[in-house]
Amino acid sequence: MAGVNPIPLFDQRGSGFDRVASSSIDIGEFELQSLNLVVDTLDDESDGDYSDGDLSLREALKLANAFAGADTITFDGSLAGGEIDLSLGELTATDGLSLIGPGVDQLTIDAQGGSRVMRLSGTSTIDMSGLTLTGGTADQRGGLRVDANVTATLTDVSIQGNTATASGVAGEGVFNNGDLTLRDSSVTGNMATNASNALGDGLWNDNILAVEESTVADNSANFRGGGVFNAGGVLTITDSTISTNTAPNSGGGILSGNNGTVSITNSTLSGNSAQNGGGVRTLYGSNTTIRHSTMTGNSATGSGGGIFVYNGTVTLSHSLIFGNTAPTGSEIHRNYGTVNLGDFVTVHAIKRLAGLVRSDFAVWLRSMRAGMRRSCSAVSGKSRSPSTCARGSAALLLRACLA
Repeated sequence: MAGVNPIPLFDQRGSGFDRVASSSIDIGEFELQSLNLVVDTLDDESDGDYSDGDLSLREALKLANAFAGADTITFDGSLAGGEIDLSLGELTATDGLSLIGPGVDQLTIDAQGGSRVMRLSGTSTIDMSGLTLTGGTADQRGGLRVDANVTATLTDVSIQGNTATASGVAGEGVFNNGDLTLRDSSVTGNMATNASNALGDGLWNDNILAVEESTVADNSANFRGGGVFNAGGVLTITDSTISTNTAPNSGGGILSGNNGTVSITNSTLSGNSAQNGGGVRTLYGSNTTIRHSTMTGNSATGSGGGIFVYNGTVTLSHSLIFGNTAPTGSEIHRNYGTVNLGDFVTVHAIKRLAGLVRSDFAVWLRSMRAGMRRSCSAVSGKSRSPSTCARGSAALLLRACLA
């Protein structure tokens, strides 16, 4: 119709921002809509040029943060196998977002020791996948920081090689104060440097943290909680591996305190080390439940090669606690706390018993009972007598040895 201007394709922001985002045009300069942004450069820049071939990850996050809505950021296929080297400080996400990388081994975000890698904040739900976050260095929380009121899920994400430098630091790999799920991901090789009293160098949690089908390994604290420090939060570990983490004081694999709750299911804790509680240490009212899991090869130079319980509660069922070492309580040491032994077995004697001739049942049964008494005795400081413990668990040991 003559005299009528045509409807523009884009709003005032230009290409990529459709003028008609729903059934009609609103009266604002910007059309309210979810953004679908494609990062197409590895450069770390924020120059306001969003044209083809010049949209950086930092710029995409800036746009997504500025406009309300559950936005999506993906990466152009040409960036696969590349690395984004941060030069302008940490990245931030403050609004609903799906950040979808090409694969954990296909794209790395490296802070190059100049800043934290990324911070998630605001009241938001954020999903991240297919990325590696590395090279973060900060006074505290060098890799990824998740603030309160954030619900985040990380899938196929690697958080590795991040550090923190201040005294009393927490969460060199991941610091979680929100509701965080790690799924099919890894937290490895994070550590405190030139810092004293570092806590939870792999993961630090004081809210809600779920670790699912993931690995927490080779993290090193210089105080407590080499792999995971649960500071009064709710920690759930399922189908995961916690291994070869270290802490000179306590809780090489996991330390939980301040009335925190820990649930470990179908998981393995191995090769972790500390002065006390090589695998797990609970203290200050913490409640830890271990089900259908294996704890082996952990070590302590003091007490509790596998588990050290101090003023807390540990409940075990259908699990194997064996091959851990310490001068006192190689498998489990209790001090001012409670150990609840359900249908579980602490095994010193499994390997030997399994090698007996099964037809010589009487000899095997006597050996089984003796081994069970020794296993129960490994719970140092426990008031329950080894013979009572053995009678209550003999059937389970029999099943374990015959399996």
